[in-house]
Amino acid sequence: MLKRSLLWTLVVTLVVSLAACTSKREASVLKIFHGEKLVESVTPEEFLAVFTKNNVEGEELTRESVEEYLALFINYKLKVKEAEAMGMDTLPAFRQELQGYRDQLSRPYLTDEGVTDRLVKEAFERMQYDVRASHILVSLPREASPADTAKAYERIKAAREQLLQGIEFSSVAAEFSDDPYARDIPPSANNPGRRGNQGDLGYFTVFDMVYPFENAAYNTPVGEISPIVRSSFGYHVLKVTDRKPAMGRAFLAHVYVPHPRTGLAADSAEAKRKIHDIYQEWLKGELTFEELARNYSEDRNNAHNGGVLRWFNAHGLIPQFVEAVHNMEIDDVSGPIETMYGWHMIRLLEQERPGEFEQELPNIRQRLARDIRSQKSREVAIQQIKDQFGYREFPKNFNLLENYIDTTIFQGIWSEETSGITENNKPLFRIGDKRYTVADFGIWLAGRQPRTVTGDLSYLLKQRFQEYTDNQVIAYKEERLEELYPEFRALMNEYRDGILLFDLMDRKVWSFAVQDTVGLESFYQLHKHEHRWDTRVDAAIYIFKSQEAAGEARAMLMQGMTEQEILDTINSSSALELTLRRGKYQQGDHPLVDPHFSQTGISGVKSIPAQAPGYPGFYFVHVKEILPPDYKALQEVRGLMISKYQEQLEKDWMEQLNEKYRIEIIHSELEKLYQ
Repeated sequence: MLKRSLLWTLVVTLVVSLAACTSKREASVLKIFHGEKLVESVTPEEFLAVFTKNNVEGEELTRESVEEYLALFINYKLKVKEAEAMGMDTLPAFRQELQGYRDQLSRPYLTDEGVTDRLVKEAFERMQYDVRASHILVSLPREASPADTAKAYERIKAAREQLLQGIEFSSVAAEFSDDPYARDIPPSANNPGRRGNQGDLGYFTVFDMVYPFENAAYNTPVGEISPIVRSSFGYHVLKVTDRKPAMGRAFLAHVYVPHPRTGLAADSAEAKRKIHDIYQEWLKGELTFEELARNYSEDRNNAHNGGVLRWFNAHGLIPQFVEAVHNMEIDDVSGPIETMYGWHMIRLLEQERPGEFEQELPNIRQRLARDIRSQKSREVAIQQIKDQFGYREFPKNFNLLENYIDTTIFQGIWSEETSGITENNKPLFRIGDKRYTVADFGIWLAGRQPRTVTGDLSYLLKQRFQEYTDNQVIAYKEERLEELYPEFRALMNEYRDGILLFDLMDRKVWSFAVQDTVGLESFYQLHKHEHRWDTRVDAAIYIFKSQEAAGEARAMLMQGMTEQEILDTINSSSALELTLRRGKYQQGDHPLVDPHFSQTGISGVKSIPAQAPGYPGFYFVHVKEILPPDYKALQEVRGLMISKYQEQLEKDWMEQLNEKYRIEIIHSELEKLYQ
């Protein structure tokens, strides 16, 4: 990844944006030939444009600066031409990577930036608050028939009317909601049961819910009932119960006492008494929170580590936790809190609130691109493309579709081939100079059968036709971005050439140098005289906290005990008493070894000198061997040798490229640039 990052820096510095210049003339400042074939020609205007674009230092355009840049530019272009000659631009991996970059670069051209900017601003404003809401859901598939849609709507309407009459939300949710978590599940022989949430979804913020639901939650005042909302899940009606400044992310620990499974009042009272007794222990200050968690918490997953949980956002937390954190500072400990699971004491370890707009902007844009709300920007862009290129539908031909498509499509077994639709080339719609036929739509539809068993065929065809036209309208413009936008064409050229250059350099130089062990060994033999060790000593440095331990260890060494035996003995009571450093040292490598280069043997015990701060009080040095000057082994300079070998490989390769390709610089045109 580092190599690729460095390469992109090189590309930005060297790459020519040939497509950026719209005014061209036949004169060239540079030509590249392969044999007699002209494979590249750069006009003065093009070269001046790229020099100016990449002149990040603001250098004056002089003869020296232009010629220096031109030399780099020629090397760059030769490498790209060689990659093309090797067919690297036709490889599937290259095409896939380039397409990935193209998909990213094309997004701003296929959406309406005005709508996107409004959505970004809206998301940032909502990010400042957490909302708590309860909901009732009446499920409805996306492909539901008009009859099923009407039935679902009447049901959610009835639920909302009861809420407006003041009937308890939990009762209405239990009667109407298709949300499986809304109702209690009583215990059975094989199931401990579960308390329902009565529709309460807890706290959430922007991007936590589908966009229509989020809109209703943020646009409905606290305590009121929302209008009916349609989402991809069906129909909803909400009651907003709270709105708070955003918690952001919180890192928590807790002490936990669960509700008893028996459900008996006496057992519940005992759990409550226990958490309050633990809290009183905390107030005494005799035990830390970590000790209380290890001793008393019944959360087996984290009691052993002091009750530490993890990072949470509001949507991932029990509502009572969010309410508690709202009133806490870092390291605060809450009083006992009851949730549907039991009793808790929580501690706020860390917290990250939403940042400023510029700080949050990249994250918002990234999440926006993946969210359904980006469809709003896309819808505006689709209409703009239709207006730009001219769009026309042929309704009579659309009515022919039901002659070919039947209800087997709902079982996923409809076949475009047996239906005969592929023989009908009448147009369904036209965008610009391209038309799309009944057959085209049939082939596309065959791969998008709903598999819902039953449904309304007419409704399905209208829905799928809308999806198909939207996709094709976007694709029509996407295919023409290079023609429409010179700056997009320039960026794509840069990415294309950059990927080719990286892959070729990796193949010819970077990875090759690492893998070519024979070539690296030969290169090392030619250059090892450049890398020598001066006189060194093979030594062990014994460093001690106390003088007594130093004397004891020196005596052990004199008696022939091994280094490990000495370490084990001296550090038997404390691992910090003796620190042992072993190695081969040149003069200047270590201040404790420098005075002992003259002879082998064991020095006396000495105090740590001032020039060696950071060590404990005493030391001695065992010089085992004095090593004469010698070449550094390949393994000792491998990284440096690989780097130099890569430089040599690239130099030799560039000489080959300069022999293969003929460079023609038109100096008369360069003179005009100097002037």
